Amino acid sequence: MLPLHRLLRRSSLLRRPPELSSVRGPPLHSASASSRVPEFMASCLDNVCERLSGLERRQEELVGKVDGLGLQLFEIISILKPSTQPPGPGPSSSS
Repeated sequence: MLPLHRLLRRSSLLRRPPELSSVRGPPLHSASASSRVPEFMASCLDNVCERLSGLERRQEELVGKVDGLGLQLFEIISILKPSTQPPGPGPSSSS
């Protein structure tokens, strides 16, 4: 997959619209601005995408840990619960 800044360069958003292609005059962007601004924006977008991807991985890790802790807690509670005893006389005390 192409990096975002390369996709933006190929994008029609960075070209003169067809209805303006026959119009003479200065370019829509100066040569220096059009080469730097999209590059900068693309770089920023790439960084944001990388950070979001990292956050998504971290979130998946945390959800997995929470699920594991939930299972451990369930096991601990089931061990600590008194087992159900049949109704009857309580423990006898010998005197």
